[in-house]
Amino acid sequence: MRMAKASERDIEMALELFRTIEDLMKGYFPYDGEQDVIFDPQDHYDCHKAIDLIFEIACRGSLFRVVFGMAVVLDPRNEVVDPDSDHLELHPKHQKAIEQRDELLAAAKQAMDECVDLLATPAGDAIAAAIAKIEGETE
Repeated sequence: MRMAKASERDIEMALELFRTIEDLMKGYFPYDGEQDVIFDPQDHYDCHKAIDLIFEIACRGSLFRVVFGMAVVLDPRNEVVDPDSDHLELHPKHQKAIEQRDELLAAAKQAMDECVDLLATPAGDAIAAAIAKIEGETE
């Protein structure tokens, strides 16, 4: 599945929204740099102030892109992360592809080294002369 990726702004907004809701659940408005302000969920004024604050933060980005994006990443059908791991880890098929790429690069380097060694021999001189002749004919 494809969807729009969350922007840095979306992620910053989601983190601030999370911190704000967590502060409210602990009984405080977010720290304003001067003093702790107690949040009373039974006080209508405090509740209106809290909702206004939540809405103001939520308008800064897309919580949908952050949350739904993570849901897409975690969906086992997309094979992005290891479904058997309890933390974010690359899906085993991608890990295997990385290992195969490393093996292929090592084999290519070895083949290149063998070619360089071959070119340093009389047979290599003959190969270089043949390549030069072919290049001269195609110009």
